[in-house]
Amino acid sequence: MKKVIGITTLFFLCFSFGYSQEDTNTINIYPPGFDAQLSIGFNYDWLKSPLDVSFDYPKGYFGINIPLKYGVDKSFTSSLTSDLSENFVEGEKFEPEASAKQYANASIKVDVPMFKGVLSFSNLQMMYLRYLNNLSLPRLEFGTGSTGEFGVFLRGGVNVPIDLAIGWETMTFGYAFEVNDKLRFAFNLHRHTFSFDLKGKVDLDIYGNFNVIVDQGGVQTPMSGPIDYSLHNSVEGHYEVERWTPTFAVEFWRFGLVSRFGMKTEPKGFLSAKYSVPFFIDPETFSLDEGLSDGFNGDQDALTKYMMENNNLSRFKKNDVNSVEYSTQKNMVWELPQAHTLSFDIFPEKLSLSYTKLFGNLRMELSDPFSDKGAILDTTNYPDTLDFRFEAFVDNVILLHGSFYNSFFNIGIFSLDFAFRDKENLLSGLEALEKLKFGNGVMAPILNFGALVGTKMQLLVELDLLPLTALKGGIVYYF
Repeated sequence: MKKVIGITTLFFLCFSFGYSQEDTNTINIYPPGFDAQLSIGFNYDWLKSPLDVSFDYPKGYFGINIPLKYGVDKSFTSSLTSDLSENFVEGEKFEPEASAKQYANASIKVDVPMFKGVLSFSNLQMMYLRYLNNLSLPRLEFGTGSTGEFGVFLRGGVNVPIDLAIGWETMTFGYAFEVNDKLRFAFNLHRHTFSFDLKGKVDLDIYGNFNVIVDQGGVQTPMSGPIDYSLHNSVEGHYEVERWTPTFAVEFWRFGLVSRFGMKTEPKGFLSAKYSVPFFIDPETFSLDEGLSDGFNGDQDALTKYMMENNNLSRFKKNDVNSVEYSTQKNMVWELPQAHTLSFDIFPEKLSLSYTKLFGNLRMELSDPFSDKGAILDTTNYPDTLDFRFEAFVDNVILLHGSFYNSFFNIGIFSLDFAFRDKENLLSGLEALEKLKFGNGVMAPILNFGALVGTKMQLLVELDLLPLTALKGGIVYYF
């Protein structure tokens, strides 16, 4: 089943430019509205050993994260944006809102003793990400002055709703076999399903009029016309792939080894964004052309020059547009690292220590190398391209696991770092984290604990505190 992840980005751009004989030079800027919501989830059940099965009784397990929402305190955001208040209309303040919550990743697992061993099946919602961003760009009001030969009035809006869906789900078939009290082994086969869907629109509506006095052979001739832009554009993309990977596990006496093998694959698909805006608006920044903007700031000479150069007067009459296209048909790169875990039972079934070494990074990449090369050769003429590269580096995981009566805990550390596009070592490169360097990244903690209540049917309550906070509930049933 595909996990639909919505990323909705709403841009609202409102222009209000005016000219009349009574106008004075004024610029009123109103603060933008900003409301961002982030939902993210990762399934920790993926890290459990394939030998964590019931050799005596059939067992069923269902677990789900209980969403926890965190909001950023308004007093904190206000302190960050207080210096911006002087740029807006008196009395208006920029007060962004942001929140984040844990997604309810679900796990289903069934163990059935059979063929002198245990057959197991599981389906895990591995990862979920949703980013919802509602952004209103500032509303602007301009007056061009009390005198002059040109006047322009514009009012309108730009809306860009985008829905991005990303899903990673894993279905596992496994078999575990117990040779004797000291030797056990297991083999799992995982089917990973990865999907990426993007749909969106870029709708722009701007209306108004212009007037100009043209000198034709010494005769001052007034000219005017309507400005009418109703532009509807689309953004879309789709990538999808399925891939199988194995996991092996063996335990002898108090020692254990689990080897999870990774993958590198290339989901096929496409991604494109095509839209048009009025010729006097930059299609990438949505800002006004310099000459027109200077005119609204009271520079009549700049406005006159702008209207007469590059055939701009004719472009106003034709409602001309600027177009931009971001597109690629290159395959996406999706990579999972391989991980090998060595463990030792300090006290059998009570306390154990493990060390995990990872090879490779968790990587998602969609880029056009030709465009990147062109940007290096000519930084002033960067080709329109969609370029996204993200890597998460995890390594050197040291974990202490304890289980006493019906409760358990995990305490440990690991090395963590990130890279985005051409920026690497985003954590380890920070001077403030210099003392926390561990391996090739920054030391990060692991802390979780939980309990099972019941006998034949057990209620699971688990709290993951670090590195990602999640409250998990579940049911374990022995048939």
